[in-house]
Amino acid sequence: DLVALGFFLSLAMLTKESAVILYLMMALAALYYHRGLGLRVSPWIVIPFLAAPIVYLGVEVFIAGGFQPLWQTYRVYAGYQQTLDYTTRFEKGPWFRYFLDFFALSPLVFLAAVIGFAAPTAKDSNAGRILGLIYFVTGVACFGQLPIVNVRLVLFLDPFLRLAAALGVTMMIARVGARWSRGVLIALVAALIVTDAWQFYAIFLDGNVYNPTTFLLLRAQGFFDVH
Repeated sequence: DLVALGFFLSLAMLTKESAVILYLMMALAALYYHRGLGLRVSPWIVIPFLAAPIVYLGVEVFIAGGFQPLWQTYRVYAGYQQTLDYTTRFEKGPWFRYFLDFFALSPLVFLAAVIGFAAPTAKDSNAGRILGLIYFVTGVACFGQLPIVNVRLVLFLDPFLRLAAALGVTMMIARVGARWSRGVLIALVAALIVTDAWQFYAIFLDGNVYNPTTFLLLRAQGFFDVH
């Protein structure tokens, strides 16, 4: 439904203007759908993607009281991100820092996802993995160019990481043979669940991390002296 698509795209931009970066991710995925899978869609689908930024701009201009106040607000906000002490110390870094953040949050899930993304699979079952890889890597690379580098901005990529981890577990199960597959499956899934629960406790409850910058994620797990 094109109207629903336009509504949710507009809502995404009004919630967070950086949602426009999703356009590049979806464009690369669409190219793969078109070239790799032979999917054909109506050209009218571009209308919601064009309408959403116009709706966003119209609402923001109305709230700000004109285009000039809106432009000045964004200039001031962008300027602050280059001068605030907390931001410059803890929320700057290279784009690939997000890989470290995801690893710090869920180390076993991240390793299983690497296996899922990298291990060879049958050609007819490869499409989902390629699409997941497109979304995950493109999201990390694009959001890494923003003035702030903070994993909370890219947590929407976590489902792709976990889908790849599930694929990685499946691939590891296939290596052990039918006799041991059930036991290995239970052990691997239990390990992922238990370590994720422990990471949540160590970081957000015991470590009292509210703003998950790389430094705070690592400090909560004992990589830095807290005293």
